[in-house]
This record gives sequence, C-alpha cells and structure tokens, in this order.
Amino acid sequence: AKKMAEAFLQADYRALPPVLSSAIVDAKDTLARTNDPQLMDFVLDRAFYKEFLKLTEATGSEFLVGYGRLTADGANLRAAVRAVRMGRDAAFLRQTLVDGGKVSSHRILAAVTAREPLAPLYAGSPLQKAAQAGDEAIRGGRLTDFEKQCDNALNAYLSSAKRATFGERPLIYYICAVESEFLAARIVMTGRLSGLPADRSEE
Repeated sequence: AKKMAEAFLQADYRALPPVLSSAIVDAKDTLARTNDPQLMDFVLDRAFYKEFLKLTEATGSEFLVGYGRLTADGANLRAAVRAVRMGRDAAFLRQTLVDGGKVSSHRILAAVTAREPLAPLYAGSPLQKAAQAGDEAIRGGRLTDFEKQCDNALNAYLSSAKRATFGERPLIYYICAVESEFLAARIVMTGRLSGLPADRSEE
C-alpha cells in the first residue's frame, strides 16, 4: 500500500504491475476529462475484473475460473438493475459492464435497450433467482432482496467446495468464507452506527 501511494503521489508507476499502472493513468484521465468519480470507478472496476479473471485462468483451477465468471456475471447483473432503476441509458450501462462472464454484455445491453426482463438471460444459471429478483426490483421491489439473492448465488457456488476432500476447493471456500465474515461484521457495525433495527441488519 505504501509503494502504491508513493507511486500515485509521484506519478511514477514503474514499480507497479502494468495492469495497475495502466488503470491508474486511465482513471486519472477519465476524472480529469469528465469530473465524474463514478465514471472513474468504472475504469478501475473493468481493470480489476480483467486482471482477476486472467489470474483465475492462470491457476488452472476450473472451480476458481467458475467463481471468477460468476462474480463477473453478478457484477453485470447488479449494474444492469441499478442502471435501469436510475433511468440511465444504454451508453451509461455500456461503461459499467465487464467482460468475462457467461452472459455477454451485448445480450444484457440488448435486453435493457428493448426493456425486456433480465431473468431469461440467466435461466438455468446460479444467478437465475437473483435475476428474477432484479426484475422485481426494477418494477419497484426491494433492492436489498435482489442484492441478497446475488450474494446467495455466490455463496451456494462456494459451498459446493465443502464436499471436496482433496484439491484447492476447500481452501478457496475457506478464504471466501473469512471475507464474508468481514462483510457481515461491517454490516452489523454500519447498522448500529446508523441506528438500523437489528432485524434489518440480520436480514
């Protein structure tokens, strides 16, 4: 973190991995041109997923590659639902979508442009229920129900690793489970600081 902060402040990225230095340059340029931090975030998100998926493929683990693709699909589904709820156009959505998922960004854009439901795109996939909840959220349903279904899809995929006796799957599951515990702790603390009722935090 210290090395990255120094590189950023000095605008000297030679000590950073190429994908990171390129993302920083692109993000700074986007912010300078548009003065829109959200668009800058999109640049960094796309760089993150590109590198994340490349690294999962480099491991040779089908399980980890599947996790990476499911994560990308979930990110795109979330982006599509939020963009429609906010009334943003296809040009905005195109900037938020990442490559690498099983459902192509072109199909998502086509469905949103035609105002078609998203659920058929994810039929038979781990995100089927999440996509159905996303369509309900677009029609005015609760966004938290949709978000929870997205998380449940990832957790269900990871939980399948508990049945594995050998290999990398149990270790990947353990690491992700610890990350989920950190997330749960943040949710509890944020809920308490904002005065959210305990049952809402639990949900």
